[in-house]
Amino acid sequence: MDIAAQGCVWTRGGEFLTYGRGMDGATWIGLGTLVAAVVGLSLVGWQLREQRIAMQAEFGNLYIQRYWNIDDDLLLTLKGSEEHRRHRHRYLRLFEDEFDVASLGFLNRQQWRAWHSVLDGQKALDRVKDDLAVCNPDEDEFERLRACIRQREREDAIHGVANCLG
Repeated sequence: MDIAAQGCVWTRGGEFLTYGRGMDGATWIGLGTLVAAVVGLSLVGWQLREQRIAMQAEFGNLYIQRYWNIDDDLLLTLKGSEEHRRHRHRYLRLFEDEFDVASLGFLNRQQWRAWHSVLDGQKALDRVKDDLAVCNPDEDEFERLRACIRQREREDAIHGVANCLG
């Protein structure tokens, strides 16, 4: 009978080691523990990944809700009024908050790309610049948003979220 079929392996020292047969209970318990640990760690990793996805979705929904609240308020107030200016400031704050949260990895990458690309259109970019001039003429707020706009002007091109300095 073949020695390998009997559960033996030839070692360097010329001795046969038996595996499968003749292993004591402690060895089996150790192997079982190892398998359970690997499965457990895999499940923990999967759970953490799922929690991160849920957190990103929650943040995304929160920012979408904030956007629509601000948009509704802007539509219902008289343009040029102090209240309208305040809502424009809220919009800029929303944008800046999105930059902050995205930089921490708390937003879904595809969602952040879509929101960031709003600045790709010249009309939208001009509106945001106008909002900045009206709502923060001292230029002491909205650093990330301003950095993104400066980068676009300096490079004379749009850029992706991975290369954004904001």
